[in-house]
Amino acid sequence: MATITSAQSGLWSSTSTWSGGVVPVNGDDVVIAAGHEVQVNSSCDHYGSSIVLTGIVVNGGATPGLLYWKDDAINGAGNIQCSGDISGTNDTNNGRILANSDGSWSTTTNLGSSYSAIIRMSGTGSVNCTNLDVRMRCAEPTHKRARTYGDKYDFAGDTDVDPTNDTIDLGVTPPAAGTVVMVTTATGSLPEGLLEDTQYYIRAVSGTTCKLAEWNNDTSIVDITADGSGTCSLYTGYSSGSSTVNVLDDVTGDIWATGDAVVLANVGPQNYDQQRLTLNTINAGTIVLSAAVDSNQKPGSSIWLMTRNCQILHSATSSSQNIVENGSNCIFGEIRATAGSGTTFYCRGIYSGSGH
Repeated sequence: MATITSAQSGLWSSTSTWSGGVVPVNGDDVVIAAGHEVQVNSSCDHYGSSIVLTGIVVNGGATPGLLYWKDDAINGAGNIQCSGDISGTNDTNNGRILANSDGSWSTTTNLGSSYSAIIRMSGTGSVNCTNLDVRMRCAEPTHKRARTYGDKYDFAGDTDVDPTNDTIDLGVTPPAAGTVVMVTTATGSLPEGLLEDTQYYIRAVSGTTCKLAEWNNDTSIVDITADGSGTCSLYTGYSSGSSTVNVLDDVTGDIWATGDAVVLANVGPQNYDQQRLTLNTINAGTIVLSAAVDSNQKPGSSIWLMTRNCQILHSATSSSQNIVENGSNCIFGEIRATAGSGTTFYCRGIYSGSGH
């Protein structure tokens, strides 16, 4: 094991960047000296390799050291693996870690979605921000979640709603009385009195019409005060047993991708219920998950996208291991540990920090 210190600014993979002309290898400690800016590039992609560093220190200074990623067609991706702490020192300023569009500390533009900045932690290592400032500005999806559903019933917000009698005509037999549902619209406005992301109960079924109630009784029927507009939808929850899930939100044009980590979260009210999964196939109206849905979902239950292109990941299977600790006002993108199952979780995402 050796301590490899930067000699000048440059690419991580370049021998001229490092004192002695030696690029860091497995088991090395790395120091980014004050005034030096070292860009992580695709040639130093350590994921799947045997290169695991034992620690990284980014020194502060009047011009602090900087370890960074940026949009770059050739050098725009790279994984750093570390089994020990990633930390900084303070001298006028803290050391810095950055991921954004151009590698300039003052730029607030996110790292482009086709690029990635990934720190993979293992062992007892953590990102200690006591003297380290981190700004990992990830690309954000337009849809952070995709709402799931079982059956969907479309109705015209202006012609199929009777505000006088508080009824909705679905054109087909409604779900049975007592069924929990939600309503939404993608092309107009909901009838006044009804709200998105709110659970209602089917009541007063008659032919193709029904009423909605706040509770499962006829004394809490929603007072619909005016028509809506456009196409509205009433939908039920998704049942268990299949990995192919109906979704209301079309994420095919978004940054969602196969292999991304997701969480299917049931909205309740009930006991804790969620699954940690990955995406197998993404279609406009369905998403195929890596495993079958293991319990009946309430309407409004959603598949939440966990993956971002700026990541700090940890492989520990300890509930007390910190991924990030201390410091203030940092930006990290995605912080994620190895997935447990059921109510088992590993690692603390952020421990004893503030304003992150």
